[in-house]
Amino acid sequence: RGGRPNALFVVASVQALPEELAGLAHTLTVNFPWASLLSALVLPEAPVLEALRRLVRPGGELIALLNQSVFDDRSYAARLGLPELSDARVEDALRPAYRAAGFEIRGSEIVEGDMPHQTSWGQHL
Repeated sequence: RGGRPNALFVVASVQALPEELAGLAHTLTVNFPWASLLSALVLPEAPVLEALRRLVRPGGELIALLNQSVFDDRSYAARLGLPELSDARVEDALRPAYRAAGFEIRGSEIVEGDMPHQTSWGQHL
């Protein structure tokens, strides 16, 4: 209703995004992914990172906000095949994979209190 002239909504898997979206984003924000997108960001999966990179203009950025409670519940995370997130994991596995896909990890942190990007879903986490 009313809409926004700069908003575009697409229902598609990250692996099947329309080519018309390539290079449109200055900033791509992924808020609290789950299922296959969460796994792809954390494990990390090169085809998914490369698909995300195609969306972002040169010099643009990817911001990913993950739900820490998934990782705090180790039995649940293990069922999903998710490793524990740590500084060592960021340096040893994530940083090289993201760099290979064209992203540079500039920081990672566990946020206490208010999230930097408020969403109705995020308020339930």
